[in-house]
This record gives sequence, C-alpha cells and structure tokens, in this order.
Amino acid sequence: MLLDYYCTDHESVCCRYCTSIEHRVCQTILLLELASKDVKNSTLFNDVTEDINHLITTLKALDNNRQSNLQLLINAESAITKKIQSAKSKLIKRIDYLESELTARVLTLRRKHEAYINKQKEETSKVLDKLKENKNEMDFLKDHGSNNQLFISLCYHVTHIQWTGKK
Repeated sequence: MLLDYYCTDHESVCCRYCTSIEHRVCQTILLLELASKDVKNSTLFNDVTEDINHLITTLKALDNNRQSNLQLLINAESAITKKIQSAKSKLIKRIDYLESELTARVLTLRRKHEAYINKQKEETSKVLDKLKENKNEMDFLKDHGSNNQLFISLCYHVTHIQWTGKK
C-alpha cells in the first residue's frame, strides 16, 4: 500500500492499513503531504545532513588514522630489524637464533595488526560509501523528488544514522 500517513506518536511513515491496525490508538496521524510540507527547509533535513557530514568527516579521520598506524607498524618493523642486525655482530651464535625468532614475531604481529587495521579500513570504507550514497540520494530528492519522497528518506536515514552512531 502507499505510504500516505505519518504517525507523530511513533515518528514513522505508514499506510492506510497500518493506521487502522498498528496505529489505531495513536493520537496524531497526519497526511504525509501535511507532515512533509517544507521538509526541504526543515530542521530535520538540516540535522540529518549535518549528522551525515559529521559522520563522513569522522570516518575520513579514522581512515587517515588507520593509514598512519599502518605506516607506524612498517617503521617499527624496520627499526626492530636494524637493532637485531647490529646485535648480531656481537653475539653471532646466539643472535642467529634470536634474529630468526624475533623477526618472525615482529612479522606475525605486523600481519596480525595489519589485517585488523585493514579490516577496520574496509568496514569504515563501506560505511563511508553508504553514507555518501545516502547523501547523494537526499541531495537528489531535495532537487528532484517530492516532499513525500524526501520525508520518507529522511525518516529512514534518521533511524539508520542513530543505529550507525551506536555501533
């Protein structure tokens, strides 16, 4: 059924059927045209846009931080390897054993952390891409969509942004 109504009690868009079943005791059910009037200039639109922009900025900063940490891991690996090699000349027999063991540990730690950071980067990138899609959708709806379409999209994004922020 068409989403023609907005329940202010539940802050949700609903259809005629839903209003008679799930929202029958609700006090204020508005026609979607009335609820979505001037939505393009609303505080809700501005707040959702601001929240998305803030999340995009935050995720970009997180991605930059992850990249910086990857470089620190690589630099740390290089420094550890140099220290191991300089100690080798003093205690050749003992150092041969220590060199192979420590190098393996460093490599294992780097790989472990690199995999974890790359996973975080991938997850961040997915969320960032989704947020960019959402922003593009809202911009398109603002310029080309009806108030109803934009309002429905905003209601969805408010819930999605709140869920994303709680993760």
